Amino acid sequence: QAGFAEALSLAVVREHWLAAMDQPQLNQRFLAGAVNFATLMPMRAIPFKRICLLGMNHSDFPRRQPAADFDLMVQRGQYRPGDRSRREDDRYLFLEALLSARQQLYVSWVGRSVKDNTAQPPSVLVSQLRDHLDAGWAGATKQLTVEHPLQPFSRDYFAGQPQLFTYAKEWRDVHEPPGQPVDTAITAASATAQTITLKDLGDFLRNPAQAYFRRVLKTDMDIAVDELDDKEPFSFDGLQDWQLRNDLLEPVAAALRKREVIDIASALVAQTGRLQRAGTLQHAVFGQLEASSLVEKTTSQLQRYGERLASLAPQDAVAVQAVADDIQLSDHVDALFHSGDASVRLLLTPSNLVSGKEIKFHHLVRHWPAHLALCAQGVALHTVIVHASGETVIPPVEKTVAQETLQALLSAYRAGMQAPLPAPCQTAFAWLKENKSLKENQLPSTEKAEEAYDGGFNVTGEAQASAALARCWPDFHSLHHTGQFESWIEVLYRPLYDVMSTQKGEAA
Repeated sequence: QAGFAEALSLAVVREHWLAAMDQPQLNQRFLAGAVNFATLMPMRAIPFKRICLLGMNHSDFPRRQPAADFDLMVQRGQYRPGDRSRREDDRYLFLEALLSARQQLYVSWVGRSVKDNTAQPPSVLVSQLRDHLDAGWAGATKQLTVEHPLQPFSRDYFAGQPQLFTYAKEWRDVHEPPGQPVDTAITAASATAQTITLKDLGDFLRNPAQAYFRRVLKTDMDIAVDELDDKEPFSFDGLQDWQLRNDLLEPVAAALRKREVIDIASALVAQTGRLQRAGTLQHAVFGQLEASSLVEKTTSQLQRYGERLASLAPQDAVAVQAVADDIQLSDHVDALFHSGDASVRLLLTPSNLVSGKEIKFHHLVRHWPAHLALCAQGVALHTVIVHASGETVIPPVEKTVAQETLQALLSAYRAGMQAPLPAPCQTAFAWLKENKSLKENQLPSTEKAEEAYDGGFNVTGEAQASAALARCWPDFHSLHHTGQFESWIEVLYRPLYDVMSTQKGEAA
């Protein structure tokens, strides 16, 4: 009805279908699922195998209902037999839940204050039940009650108490001394290989410290805070410009990969019109100027990409796998083509991979794991990346060398998931460039690496751009003082730097 004739993406269809599935329906049966979550309600003694009552705190149950000023029943002397009482209803609901449990009744409450750890009583109904149990069976509540610590890293979980256990292996490693026997179930679970993808490995190479915070500590320290601009913006910053060019490139590139005959300039104008209608670009003349600038930046890049595609024959995606220690790499490599007997991986990115004559390796490292993985399977692969200022080619790597390098990267990933590695990407390549002509018995220079990490006049350092790096090593001195900076550079980044240096110059 809206006249929308374009193809719908899978994400849009999935969201619409899931939203329809989540809508409650009148024909659903009451309490018919295997596990039901609900507030306490009259169940008419319907039997259940297990009933769990959560949050039975002293101040929360029986529930207190604030009285309205116009409610005459709550006034002194106005109560009559038969008037409803929320507290009496809750007492009956508790008794009904107790009678409905056939195998197990689980009751929990907050027994300690989160402020000063003082003991807090449960609901008065739970206290009466505990008193009844102690009167009939001396010491019954002591055996039936488990007091859980407030923190998941408490030593009580590792003191050998049968009722307290945890699956958090990272806290077990902290509390248990080396050589102490552990639970066989925990040991078997930890022995299972962790499966990662090529993207995981690429993100790790881009920023090892950030990968540790995100994957191990589940913490993203670089979350941007959306703030309303005080002034109307008439230009885009670097990230916004990258996102807009990516939105323009991908639909047109997809059409080119399908071998559709299209006019690139007209297709880009149509895409910028869509962005302007969506409110992403400014309206009127300002939006037209922005659209013209975006079209100008992306037209030549797409033309170069289309020329490359025209000389290549498409190839199916190839599955890649590798294992090192307890890390397993399993993924697929796409965007593959044939050019005679040569294999080519053709990529398109809005990033600028070359500045002057120097390669921006911190953008290139994301594509390095996929290149290595295919070369490790004996494929003489050329990875061609069409970017804003030209093309960059990663040449093939000999099979045995690629296998050894990939194994070393997976082992480094395992070490990087145990502690942040002191090897920031941009600083590492600055150090490699500075010491590329290092002679034997000559001390390496750290001037350029220090500038890349700490920043300088009108230059943002890598530590300033990454909260994870600043949290671990506030300055280059603390980073270099770890004594592991240069050794991890050799493992993580030296192979890519040497491969790219074998080409004519540093940029292809």
